[in-house]
Amino acid sequence: CWLRPTYFNSACKWHDEYYGESSTLSRRNADRLFLEDMLEIVEIRNGGRLRRANAYLFYYLVRLFGWISYRR
Repeated sequence: CWLRPTYFNSACKWHDEYYGESSTLSRRNADRLFLEDMLEIVEIRNGGRLRRANAYLFYYLVRLFGWISYRR
């Protein structure tokens, strides 16, 4: 995860795995799971609206630029 937001570190780690060569997930599904993972972290940690907004920001950034790293 080239963004490396510390708050979402575990979601980034999984997202890197989802993008890996051994993954069978499409990029769209990998990014969707990334968003779900981040929103779950926000929920568990009572992160509030700003953290939730950050999750959506990071999601849209990987949707726009994730093709650069997908399956490399």
